[in-house]
Amino acid sequence: MASSFLLQPSLFPENLHLRYAFKRHRSKVLHYDLRLELGGVLLSWMLLDPPSLDPREDRLAIERPLHNPRYLLNEFVVPTGRAGAGPTIVWEKGLWRPQMDCHILTEFEVVKCLQRGVIEFDLSGSRLNGKFLLAHSHADKWFLRKLGDEHCERPAN
Repeated sequence: MASSFLLQPSLFPENLHLRYAFKRHRSKVLHYDLRLELGGVLLSWMLLDPPSLDPREDRLAIERPLHNPRYLLNEFVVPTGRAGAGPTIVWEKGLWRPQMDCHILTEFEVVKCLQRGVIEFDLSGSRLNGKFLLAHSHADKWFLRKLGDEHCERPAN
């Protein structure tokens, strides 16, 4: 299995359209936490850089434990002395829709994609829109990439 995500697939609407957030977390190292709502939990990755809109740039995304969805949009300061001490703010929020080859995925199919180590999805937010890809590399390492669409940032030649 490519991922340690151990979600149990359940019956879910055919057309998933769920919430997501990127949180800017200033702990020992400034990073961005990606949270994708699915099956009553938040799938979670930590990125050292904000997501790129350039399809040629991958962002390392380190898989983190599942989180409680009640924390998706909370902004708070983790107290000194606790893991991750420091302020956390919502940097981006919106809706995400998992898909593969232009086919909207069910929750069961999303879990299978995560277990295989690759998932495509659409984001609809204030900063990020369009198609993205999460691909597993090894251990807890994944890569986030913007896929080519009308929302890409194309650098000048």
